[in-house]
Amino acid sequence: MHRLSGRYHTLFSSAPARKRSLAAVLVCVVAALALGSASRGAEATRASALRAHCVVPGVTGRTLAAAKKRIRRAHCKVGKIRYRTSMARKKNHVLAQKPGRGRKLKKGARVHLVVGRGPAKLPPPPPPPPPARPASVFLSPSGSDGRPCTKAAPCRSFARAYQVAQLGQVVELAGGSYGDQTMSGSAKGNGAAIVFRPAAGAKATTGSVTLNGQNHIEFQNIAMSDWYIRYAKDVTFRNVTTRFFFVRSSDSVNILGGSVGPNQDATSPTIGNYAGQAVSTNVIVDGVYFHDIGRQNDPGGHVECLFLQESSGVVIRNSKFTRCDIIDLYVSPVQGGPTASNVLVENNWFDEPTDGGSYAIDIHPDNGTVPHNFTLRYNSIDSSVLIYTGFTYENMVVDSNIGRISSCDTPGVTYRYNVWGNEKCGATDRTGAPGFVNPDGSTFDLHLKPGSAAIDAGNPGSYPARDIDGTARPRGGHPDAGASER
Repeated sequence: MHRLSGRYHTLFSSAPARKRSLAAVLVCVVAALALGSASRGAEATRASALRAHCVVPGVTGRTLAAAKKRIRRAHCKVGKIRYRTSMARKKNHVLAQKPGRGRKLKKGARVHLVVGRGPAKLPPPPPPPPPARPASVFLSPSGSDGRPCTKAAPCRSFARAYQVAQLGQVVELAGGSYGDQTMSGSAKGNGAAIVFRPAAGAKATTGSVTLNGQNHIEFQNIAMSDWYIRYAKDVTFRNVTTRFFFVRSSDSVNILGGSVGPNQDATSPTIGNYAGQAVSTNVIVDGVYFHDIGRQNDPGGHVECLFLQESSGVVIRNSKFTRCDIIDLYVSPVQGGPTASNVLVENNWFDEPTDGGSYAIDIHPDNGTVPHNFTLRYNSIDSSVLIYTGFTYENMVVDSNIGRISSCDTPGVTYRYNVWGNEKCGATDRTGAPGFVNPDGSTFDLHLKPGSAAIDAGNPGSYPARDIDGTARPRGGHPDAGASER
């Protein structure tokens, strides 16, 4: 019993100590749990703090919908969305973002986006010439405006014919010279153009032809000394030959086929406006031969084959420029307005300028404005292109041309798939000999010879459906750079 009681004594006599030990263990466990909870809480707080920041994601190249989702998941907000003209495949895709990827900002910071809207909307191609219609109004160099303008009793002036004719009617010109013609009378209503054309087999010539506010007129196959239109709308010159022309503050003007030149009095064919007046809009120059425009009779003059001043929505395509003193195509404002914008220059031949000229194409912003939505593509240039440095351009694309480039230091200009004779401006540009058939001879032939560096060098994702000769593109694996598809 004693040992048993001693045993019990030993067990029970240590119970208070065991209780104290157990309590100590419990205290340690509780403390550890509390410490772990505190640590986890701190980690959670830190994670929450991180989540509370906007860490800007990279969204350039993604669709707008996908970009918005990524921005919101990163605890940022979608800021201003600005649309800019782009290639068709980049429509509704993010072209640029601000701030850039990886920036850590406060929660809810805004990320601004520039999104592609697709190609610029340029003027639609002009309609084909209307089918031959019988004439309703008649003119003759020996006619009189006191007559009724019938075939038996023709009138003499274009102004009288315009007043007499109804929209859609044909004014037929007997062969001969009509001298200077100044159109008068108020504009017609909406409808088909009044067509002025020579009688079958006849040749009609004029002096200067001037329009001032008239509309819905088409001149066909007439040789004009020069022509001048202002405040006019829906006017077409089809297969007209002239020494020079002026388009001022007019809309929907088509210059189709025909030729401009020769002229040596330093007068440049011009598209533009008057100071303080509306710019010329929706002008198409297609298939025109510009030649022998110079300053032999005015050696101090500044001249070019085509002067593009204040204007918007201009297309210059399928045309040839040769023997142009100083510059072939000059783009610069002179009336205090904006530099020409929404312009497409494609499928043209540009010759080396004459009389000391250095650049076939000269783009010179002024008046604090730069061209925007300006595309120069698939042109064959036996000279250099000058895009003035010191400006930041807006959506200017130089694509699949052949020639030389004055400088690549032109912010805002995208260069791709060009074949330059001197240096590369873009990652897909090439350098090499253009391989023109006869750039220096009297025939002025900028077709490509076998082995040209431009063969299959054009942009495989964007090209005119046909080249300057009407040949379908591409004939090989890729389109050829320049205006001519070999």
